[in-house]
Amino acid sequence: MTNGNFVTTRASTSSATQSNLPNGNSAVPNILSAPSSTLGDNILHNAPKYKVKVTFDYITVKNKHEGFLQGNGEWDLVAYVQGKKVDLTEASVDCLYQVGKSPDCGLGDVDDGQTVPFGNSVISTNAPNDITVELSRASPLSIFTVGFELDNCPYPLHFPNQIDLSSTFQKPRSEWQSSIADIQKYWETPGRFSCSSLAGSALGNADTPLGTINEIYDGPTYGVGTHEVQSSKGDFMIKYTISVEPIQPENVIIHQCDQSLNIEYGVTASSSKGTFQPSNAIDSNFNTKWVSAQSVKPWIKADLGKRQEAWPVCGVAIAWADGNAHKYSFIVSVSVDGTSFTKVFSGKSSGTSNLTEIYHFPQSIARYIRVMVTQSTPGVSTSIAQISELSIIGTP
Repeated sequence: MTNGNFVTTRASTSSATQSNLPNGNSAVPNILSAPSSTLGDNILHNAPKYKVKVTFDYITVKNKHEGFLQGNGEWDLVAYVQGKKVDLTEASVDCLYQVGKSPDCGLGDVDDGQTVPFGNSVISTNAPNDITVELSRASPLSIFTVGFELDNCPYPLHFPNQIDLSSTFQKPRSEWQSSIADIQKYWETPGRFSCSSLAGSALGNADTPLGTINEIYDGPTYGVGTHEVQSSKGDFMIKYTISVEPIQPENVIIHQCDQSLNIEYGVTASSSKGTFQPSNAIDSNFNTKWVSAQSVKPWIKADLGKRQEAWPVCGVAIAWADGNAHKYSFIVSVSVDGTSFTKVFSGKSSGTSNLTEIYHFPQSIARYIRVMVTQSTPGVSTSIAQISELSIIGTP
């Protein structure tokens, strides 16, 4: 076997194509076509843009803040995603909101330890629990909350539908969160919302501000994945999920997703046998190999780089050491954080070659790429994986 002979394949089909693919930022000519959409800094004439969707899943209340009435808490809580309001009280599942009246369920009636899901249920206002914003590569994603325990002050408090953050993001990066904290403090000022129907009484003002969340995520990953974030006072925890979809501008030139990326932080594996360590799979030497122990679903995982970094990836190149004797069934999954993986490819090797085979999948943002063998021998539940060389295809 010589370095330079390749088989390229999509799913379980294959066709022979000659190319050269060492591990580390080299082109794969005539194999991968330009993708219809792309993530990362790979557009020459316009900055890439992204649709970023934030879905609020649920809230867990840890301190309801009910003092005067010694009952359940009546919360009015909103979130701002890039300055656009998401009314979390109205989005509380099974919370029937009536204009001019406090809701008596969902966040309008919470107790310590209670978990309240968000989503469109029997809410008369049909309030959404998600929002989508469009961001350029240089723009950050801001998520923050403001809220009060109302003590029966008339609901809602009429927080603004949008807060302009443009001046905030013109400041140095180190000042962004403190600038947003100032916005939160403005809306948390005691007496900001007057309870006119109870003016002059002990319940005259909504003066019990809730803790806050103030998170900022940088592009192009924008914190993609699920987050559980505790408020500044520890009185609640919110779970939300961030997803990212690229937007391709018109009339631009795009670099092809056709580079062998540098696996900067090496590879790890579920197991290895003797001297056949996982590092052998990225040493550019086809005479060495990684061999797993015989086990259920052995895997090898590549780490492309430093914490918080991720790249557009669209394929893997694998030389199966015994690929001319075994047809491997395997799954390729990708991850930004190394914990939560998404399957992007499921297929089989050709079973006829120990040359490098390239497997394409839809372009994804990832730092970690995992190849998991699900079967190496038909009818046998355990597998032994043998890989001479592994490369990750993407856009640097």
